[in-house]
Amino acid sequence: MNLTAFLLFAIASTITPGPNNIMILNSVLHYGVKRTLPFYLGVCFGFPLMLLAIGMGLNTLFKQYPVLHLILKVVGIVYLLYLAWLIATQKPSSTTGIQQKPMSVLGGMIFQWLNPKAWIIAIGAVTTYSSLDSGWGNIVLMAVMFLVVTAICLSLWLYLGHASRSFIHSNKAMRLINLSMGMLLAISVMPVIIDVLTLNH
Repeated sequence: MNLTAFLLFAIASTITPGPNNIMILNSVLHYGVKRTLPFYLGVCFGFPLMLLAIGMGLNTLFKQYPVLHLILKVVGIVYLLYLAWLIATQKPSSTTGIQQKPMSVLGGMIFQWLNPKAWIIAIGAVTTYSSLDSGWGNIVLMAVMFLVVTAICLSLWLYLGHASRSFIHSNKAMRLINLSMGMLLAISVMPVIIDVLTLNH
C-alpha cells in the first residue's frame, strides 16, 4: 500500500464537508464542545471499526449481492434527509429539534452505518488501497490511520463550532444557523442520490 497516497485520501475524505462534520458542527453550536465529545469519539472510533468490518468480509458480500449495498444507501439517504429536515426546523429555545441531548459514543458509532458517505469512503479505501494478498495487517493499518486522521480533522470542526458560538446572540441567528446546517446536510447527500439514480438507469 502506498502510505502517502492513502494518507492524502484519508485527509481529503475526512476534512471535507459531509454528514459527520456537519453533525459535529451542529452539535457544538447547540450543546458546546464538552457535551459533543462523546459523539466525536463515537465517530472517530466508529468509522475505523466500520472499515475493518468491510475489509474483513462485508465488501465481498456486497460484490456478491450488490442490492444489499443499494438498500443500505437508500436507507442512509432517507435517514440523513430526515435529519436535515429536523435540523433545519429545530427551534432554538426548544428541545423538540433533532435531539433532546447530544449523541452518545454509541450513537456516533451507529451513525456511521447510516452515513452513505462513510460507506463510500470505506468501500473505496478497501477496494483501492488493499488487495487479496495484502493480508489483514494492511486493513488494520488503514483503520488505525483513519482513526488518527479522523480525530485530527474532526477536531477542526469542533473548533469551528466553538468559535462560531460567540457570534450567535439571538434566536433569529440560531434559526438561520439551523436552516443553513440542514441545507448543508441535505446538499452533502446529493452526490449519493445522483449515484443511486445513475445506477438505476
